[in-house]
Amino acid sequence: AARAKDAARSLHDASQRRAAEASASAGAGSPAAAAALVLADVLRRADARAGELAVALDAARAAGLQCERFDAVTR
Repeated sequence: AARAKDAARSLHDASQRRAAEASASAGAGSPAAAAALVLADVLRRADARAGELAVALDAARAAGLQCERFDAVTR
């Protein structure tokens, strides 16, 4: 989960830089700048959700492994 969060943060930072570059080169009110900002926001949200899912999946895996160990002991 930590690796996923680091990757998400890196991708978010890169998308923010691209959005800032697009805004600066195309003018703050241009459609290209607006699209870059929307894309950066979508990527940020997707990355945040991916991090949440990674945490949930890590917990589910740990629970499954614990269940397998219990099952092996009780047989």
